[in-house]
Amino acid sequence: MVFLPYFLIRFLFGSIVEWVGKLIMGLVLGVIWIFARVLKWIWLGIQWLLRIPMWLSGQLLSLFSQVYQRVLSGFLSSPIWVVSVVALCFWGLWILSTNLDSELLPEIHQSEITFEVSLPIGTPIEVTDSTMSQVERAIVDNKQFIRSVIVSIGYDVTNMQRSDEGEHSTKFKLLLEPSRNPKWTEDQVIERVRGYLAPIPDVDFRVLRPVLFSSQTPIEVEITGNDLESLREVSDRATGILRQLLS
Repeated sequence: MVFLPYFLIRFLFGSIVEWVGKLIMGLVLGVIWIFARVLKWIWLGIQWLLRIPMWLSGQLLSLFSQVYQRVLSGFLSSPIWVVSVVALCFWGLWILSTNLDSELLPEIHQSEITFEVSLPIGTPIEVTDSTMSQVERAIVDNKQFIRSVIVSIGYDVTNMQRSDEGEHSTKFKLLLEPSRNPKWTEDQVIERVRGYLAPIPDVDFRVLRPVLFSSQTPIEVEITGNDLESLREVSDRATGILRQLLS
């Protein structure tokens, strides 16, 4: 009789825990079932929605096939139409090809312009210097949009880039001020410098801009001499100075 309450309490507690466990398990299974049904209906809705564009694309392809067969049959039955369409295509291709700009190395606008100026071949370096100095003074006196001017008169035997360079050659390298529209700024400066060069008799010049895929480096330092040790020392010193400037 003493152990009866203990076994009774144990039986009741075990029954309650078992029923609560089954209830929780049923709730979990019910939620999973509802979630699976919702996913199923969502997937069926997506499939139904996908059928609409597939049906439309099928109808369009069928219509295009019918129209294409009729047009092709009509063209083949009348060769004059085939010849006319081919001629029209070639005419359009010719129009586009003649109006299409083509550049192997397209120019870019980086606020940098170079004028390569040539006087008549045989002009002494003194005459070239005197003539181009006047152009240089005109550029410096009106430096609107221009940050700096680099002038090279004559030529360097160790650094000739063109076969027609000589004492009659001059290069003006203009570095412009940064702007929101560099192309417009470059055009303004080019027109102004052309006005300085136009009065010079028999002058020939061309305008160069940086190009893509160019092998020219941004900074070039050339050191010449006969003593290798001195050249190595000076080149190391120049490298150190450039590193300090870049840092």
